[in-house]
Amino acid sequence: MDSVSLVQNILSGLGGAVIAYALTKISLRGVEKDIEGIKSWQQNMQQTITNQSKLFSQLGKMESELSHINETMHNISDTMAKVTEMMHGIDKRVIVFENTKK
Repeated sequence: MDSVSLVQNILSGLGGAVIAYALTKISLRGVEKDIEGIKSWQQNMQQTITNQSKLFSQLGKMESELSHINETMHNISDTMAKVTEMMHGIDKRVIVFENTKK
């Protein structure tokens, strides 16, 4: 093998190595971008989970408040029923009083 052929073979081998290196770098850049995308997606999912937790907490508080309001409404309803009974009793007494006046 003469020196020209040897140099050509070396350069040819180096060219292949350079091409392989460049393709590896390109592939690594793609993987790095994929990793960045996955990290971004993971952060978004964590934020979504945090937001949902806050929402469920607020819904729990609202449910508790609605339960108290419901209880208060039942108490008001019971009180109104008692007032209505008292009013009927007063009406009966007024009728009896008016009948005794005549």
